[in-house]
Amino acid sequence: AQSSEIQCFKSASLFRKTDHRKLKAPKLTAPPETMTVNLTPEDFWRIGSGVESFLAGQEKVPDALPAAEPIISWNNGKGSLTVRYRLAPASAVKGALRHRVAYHYNRLNCNFAERSTKLDPKTENESLENSAAKSLFGFARDQDDAGPTGAPGRIEIDDIYLDPTAGASAHALMHNSIDSFSGGVRDGLLFTEELTAGGDIPLNLTIRPGPTNEDPSIRKALDLALLDLTTGRLSLGAGGGGG
Repeated sequence: AQSSEIQCFKSASLFRKTDHRKLKAPKLTAPPETMTVNLTPEDFWRIGSGVESFLAGQEKVPDALPAAEPIISWNNGKGSLTVRYRLAPASAVKGALRHRVAYHYNRLNCNFAERSTKLDPKTENESLENSAAKSLFGFARDQDDAGPTGAPGRIEIDDIYLDPTAGASAHALMHNSIDSFSGGVRDGLLFTEELTAGGDIPLNLTIRPGPTNEDPSIRKALDLALLDLTTGRLSLGAGGGGG
C-alpha cells in the first residue's frame, strides 16, 4: 500500500510543474459537445435575489425574493416583454460546478492539502487553483504577471428561465434569526423567505474540446462533478446550509 501511495504522488507532481499562466485557448480538434441535464428540485428552492414577489395578497412582502425577470417574446418580427420568468443565472451553477471539479481533480491526482508542494510565491500558501479548473472554466491574468492575458473557459452554461405556467409555485417560509454569539434565537427578529416548489430545471451545457494531449483526469473530474449534481450531492441556490 505504501509503494502505490508514493507512485500516486509521483504522478501528481507532474501536473504541479505545469505553468498554467501560459495556457492558450486550444484549437478545436472536434466539434463542441452539447448536453442537457434535467434537474428536479428535492424541496423548496431559491436562486439569486429578486425585487418583486410572485405571491399575491400578502400583507408584507417576503424579505428574500427569488431572481426573476421578463423575457422578450418574438412574433412575426415584433418583440414584446412577457410576464416575469424565474431566473437561474448560469453563474449560480458555474461557481458550484467549478469548485466541485477542482475537488475531484485534486482527489484523482492525490493532491491533498497536507502533502501538496505547490505554494503561491506571494503568500507562501497552497494555491487554490488547479489544471482542471483553469482548463475548463478559464482564468484571468495576474496584474503583476508579464505573461499572457489568460484564457477563456471551455464550458458554456445557458441562463435558465422557468416558464411561470410550468408547474412551479411560490411559497413563503418563515425563519428565526440566530444570535451568532450564543447560537440561540433572537427575540422579535423573524424573517420570511419566498421559495419555489416544483419546476424542473433544464441545464444546457456546451463543452469545447481541449488539446489532444490533455490530462484525462480533467474530463473525469467534470463527469464526477456532474454526477454529484444530478444525484443531489452538490447543492445549488441560496440557503443550502440553512435550517
